[in-house]
Amino acid sequence: VYPRLDAVTTVTEADARSFLANTPVPGLPVVGIPNSVPRPVVPPADGTSKVVVSAGRMHHIKRYDLLIRAFGMIADEFPDWQLRIYGDGGEAAKLRGLVTELGLTGRALLMGGFSPIESEWVKGSIAAVTSSAESFGMTLVEAMRCGLPVVSTDCPVGPREILRDGEDGLLVPTGDASAIASGLRLLMADGDLRRAMGEAALRNSARYDPDVVAARYVELFEDAARRRASADRDYRRPAAPRASGPERWTVPPVSMRAATVDVTTDEAGRLRFAVQGPHEDKHRWQFVLRHGTAGAAALPDMELPTVRTQQDNGGTLYSAELPASALDALGDGRWKVTMRSARSENVHMKAGIRDTRSLIDARARLVAWPTSAPIGWNLPYAQPNGKLMLRTVMRREHVECTSIDLHESGITVTGVLCGEREIRPGARFVVSRRGQHMVNHTVPVEVLSSRAFRVEVPVRYVVDHRLERWEDWDWWLQPYPDQWKKTRVCRVLEDFPDVKSAYPYPPVPLAGVEQSDYVMVHPARPVWVRPYCSVSGGMAMNVVDR
Repeated sequence: VYPRLDAVTTVTEADARSFLANTPVPGLPVVGIPNSVPRPVVPPADGTSKVVVSAGRMHHIKRYDLLIRAFGMIADEFPDWQLRIYGDGGEAAKLRGLVTELGLTGRALLMGGFSPIESEWVKGSIAAVTSSAESFGMTLVEAMRCGLPVVSTDCPVGPREILRDGEDGLLVPTGDASAIASGLRLLMADGDLRRAMGEAALRNSARYDPDVVAARYVELFEDAARRRASADRDYRRPAAPRASGPERWTVPPVSMRAATVDVTTDEAGRLRFAVQGPHEDKHRWQFVLRHGTAGAAALPDMELPTVRTQQDNGGTLYSAELPASALDALGDGRWKVTMRSARSENVHMKAGIRDTRSLIDARARLVAWPTSAPIGWNLPYAQPNGKLMLRTVMRREHVECTSIDLHESGITVTGVLCGEREIRPGARFVVSRRGQHMVNHTVPVEVLSSRAFRVEVPVRYVVDHRLERWEDWDWWLQPYPDQWKKTRVCRVLEDFPDVKSAYPYPPVPLAGVEQSDYVMVHPARPVWVRPYCSVSGGMAMNVVDR
């Protein structure tokens, strides 16, 4: 078939050279034209966040095991940095085990699949690609277009054509965890270098813009047409563009059921929604938040003042803002983001871009300086079916878990208290068994400040007092020693919804050393105690004797 073609394209120049060397066809041009990556709709990263981001399918060829090991080599040097890996695949369970083995729980996070991904790229300051082979390297370009310098293995065949080593990223030897660690260390330690390389990445990656790539294809087609016309008299070349002026290329609006809503959070707690839909005509659409709970417990719908702007493509841009003060009405719960027409048709909207990077700094500030005011938190997220939801938190008093340290003899927890009350000397940490045999057990906390505490979780107590082979114990804080009122210890103030999967804490094995009054036969084998974050965000631990 090749001799009948006018041209062959490959996505890299290296592939073009390989084709010419291994599949030579006389007179057949072979041209390397890369894939295109459009400019992201989110503002680029600014190089200040202390997050390394990587994304792709969880496959052995991506060598995420090398990335996790490399990050582990320098984790102690940069205790305030975090690694986030996005993607799904068969390697996920093995990689979680490696994170646990290296003691990187809470530092190296497996975030699962995420789409669109650009809102997650911009949460980082460095992108990492550790593949053993890349046909092109789409993730490199995606990261660069978001303003991130890339530390990449110099694998065949794409990275060396995309990156300019030392200018917009770093190329390191393939398969070498130490070399990857050195590249990461160089950028993590130098904020000015990070920002300079990020600006260069943003500038250099413009060559992958769809307009630029499309122009190369037009040039290829015109050259092929000229060659064919010179070889075949009967060949009729395609007509030239009309000379009446530049054409305006527009994408017609989709139906509201197919449209996606983009959401942006800011540091003040506001949310901004935007969606492009069909021209409204007589059917005016409006943003409406609908409570996720059905039945008598459902709260009334909240209609958002919606601004409508006509677009050149014949559609309408609908935008709305949710102020932080609206949390008083939304309360603590989950809300569907819908559009309602003048005919009272409700459409649960699909999730588009969710730019929640401001929540990273918001959490850091709250942990560093806990407030006496009520806590409010707005988190947009996508359901597994792609529908857009809003998780709202509005609490007069809130205890946020800030770290969990697992060691041979137990579990150490630190946290902060927000709200009117402060942590008084003698404050207690409470573990509460769930179920019909509920019991509370308290231990004193170490008061770090009026709003911060540390405690050794009484794991020996829960092991020796278990009644079943599987039990769950919830965590609470009792700030005043002379008042029984307690507050649940949680981890909900994050920029992503699935905290439980992102923080898979390993179990602590404890063998019984004392005779238990509650267990008929005290086993010699270990009883496993594992802390976890529930779906609702409450911290707990399960005790397993199996």
